[in-house]
Amino acid sequence: MKISLQVDVPELRDALRPATPKALKWSVGIPLAILLGSFPVAMAAVFAFDGDRRFWADFLAVGYLIGVYGIVKAPWLPWSGMKNRSAMDKLETTVTMWWWIVYIVAVTWELPYLLFTDIIRNAPDAWWAYTWWAYIDGGDFRYAGYDPTIVTLEWFTVLHGIGGLVALRFWYASGRSSVGALLYLMLSAAWHFNQTMQYYVVEAIQGFPSVGKTAFDLYGRFILVNSPWVIMPVAVWIFGVQKIRARLRNV
Repeated sequence: MKISLQVDVPELRDALRPATPKALKWSVGIPLAILLGSFPVAMAAVFAFDGDRRFWADFLAVGYLIGVYGIVKAPWLPWSGMKNRSAMDKLETTVTMWWWIVYIVAVTWELPYLLFTDIIRNAPDAWWAYTWWAYIDGGDFRYAGYDPTIVTLEWFTVLHGIGGLVALRFWYASGRSSVGALLYLMLSAAWHFNQTMQYYVVEAIQGFPSVGKTAFDLYGRFILVNSPWVIMPVAVWIFGVQKIRARLRNV
């Protein structure tokens, strides 16, 4: 029986160009399945089988890390069908995948948190709030209350998320050639980098009072879970600079 992995969303299909090897589709699909699947698995374990919520929050963090880093690393894996792709081609696929991840997270996780903060923080034992409480439980207790710094950073992240989705629309409409859209995406990456560094430094200066006491709470859920927002902006800048330079050479 032949299994089809055709992607029906044009923008995502373009992101996996050219003539996406099946190996790349599998390489992206597997960590994506882990990323998306870890949420219902952890939720079911906690609320249907009375599992330890700290253990399953750690499980969720590991699934998230495998998923996100697996997706952005996928274009660089040494599969035979991908060896002929240029470094720039691989970088574009990596950056495009990251754009979709970061902007979708902004409007599906951060925006609901901001709109329903009081409801979420008063429902630590509700299954529908576990998506946020899994991070609060040891990751950052500030999300359980009202912290002006967190709220400000998250609102700017949401605004950049909405703007990023609009920029992606123009990016694809221009055949991935709009300098204006690319500059916005690079600016957005700068915001993500600065925001995350501020997020780290403010907590570090105070001695990490809002982070859980275990090593995994600090290094896993606080540092590593947020690390893509520091690392991936660098990839976006490299891609953007190379793309603009190539565009200018062709003028």
